[in-house]
Amino acid sequence: MFSFGYQSELRTHKRVQTDKRARVAIGGIWHDCMIRDISGGGAFVETEACAPADAPVALCDEDWGLIAATVTRIHEDGFAVAFGVSDRGKRDLIDKLTAYLNAETGA
Repeated sequence: MFSFGYQSELRTHKRVQTDKRARVAIGGIWHDCMIRDISGGGAFVETEACAPADAPVALCDEDWGLIAATVTRIHEDGFAVAFGVSDRGKRDLIDKLTAYLNAETGA
């Protein structure tokens, strides 16, 4: 069974590799993307769409719902984001991610 640890430091959340198809809103325009890795604190969004550093974005997926985020790093094939959720929101997100990943791995 896969699980995320609840920890006070965002960087200490375990990152998990994935190939989850989703949508990302940049400047109010939705784009297709793939979530390449994800943790309770953020994700790497692979997309052809460009977003500037520090830009607010939103990720949307049928399993996880809508997640507010901010672009933290830009790469050739996409960008990294930090999730903008409260501590309770982080726990809820981690629960959703854990359920999704456990279903994907059959745990």
